[in-house]
Amino acid sequence: MLKSVLQEPRLMDALRWDEIEELFALETYKQPRRCLSSRGLFSVDEVDPNVFKMLFRFRKSDIHVLANALEIPKNVTTPRRVRLSAEEALCMGLRRLAFPNRLYDLEGLFGRHSSVISSACILVYDHIVDKFGHLLADLTTHKWLGAGNLKVLAQVITTNSLH
Repeated sequence: MLKSVLQEPRLMDALRWDEIEELFALETYKQPRRCLSSRGLFSVDEVDPNVFKMLFRFRKSDIHVLANALEIPKNVTTPRRVRLSAEEALCMGLRRLAFPNRLYDLEGLFGRHSSVISSACILVYDHIVDKFGHLLADLTTHKWLGAGNLKVLAQVITTNSLH
């Protein structure tokens, strides 16, 4: 069995020299497969607390609590059967919400391909909407969303965003 088109004699007779050179270059200099996890997969425990707060807008100690409160399953499985922990998937979603990143740029942080990051974010967002979307269906039923509380909330956000 031939390992290369360059081993086919009839093809070699039909090609010009510059075409043969291009085929040779394509076979010789193939792009190596990117092993994104070579530096290790993302782990909440390994990130510095100050860096974590900057990246995800939450304290590192709150991620486990938040994942439980949002009832994110312990293992999140993407459509391509990649398994992630609840915390890793939640962090992917939070990072996308905290700052507008291209998925490609997040590959180094999470050690995952951009398609996995995209799928994980969509799964997390869909899960949150499915579980808690009914709370936003009619905002007039929530007493805590009164004008006074919204003013206080706006002041807190303004004050904290300055730090």
